[in-house]
Amino acid sequence: MRDDHVEQVMAVMKGVAPLRPQVEHMLRERLSDLDLKSGRASYLGKKRDPKSVWISTARKWARNVCLMGKEVNIEMVLERNPLPPTVDKRAIGGVFKHPDFARVGDIRTKRSDGRYKTIGSFRLKSQIPEPAKDAITDWG
Repeated sequence: MRDDHVEQVMAVMKGVAPLRPQVEHMLRERLSDLDLKSGRASYLGKKRDPKSVWISTARKWARNVCLMGKEVNIEMVLERNPLPPTVDKRAIGGVFKHPDFARVGDIRTKRSDGRYKTIGSFRLKSQIPEPAKDAITDWG
């Protein structure tokens, strides 16, 4: 992330809650390590149909939740961004089918009809630390 963007994000965060100097330093480092793409999302391009717009909005919301240090799942996304009636419910599968997201676990939820369903929990790939390499076993 560019330095001026880091400063903008930090200004917003400081306006919401006070930050200790160590936390502020850590946030600045992590934000500057983000590799953000510029411009409009490429998959939208000329497409402005309701499905593409909803997926873009839902994905943007999910990214913001992840940037606050939380994991996100499709139930959270649907609660905050309901699917428009004109969009097929299968479109919800497209929210996390993006290279920025990685599945980090599962959550078991109970539906209104009493059945249980397992859904994925996601984070941004840039927020998942790479495992340390072991000099004895990692030769590649």
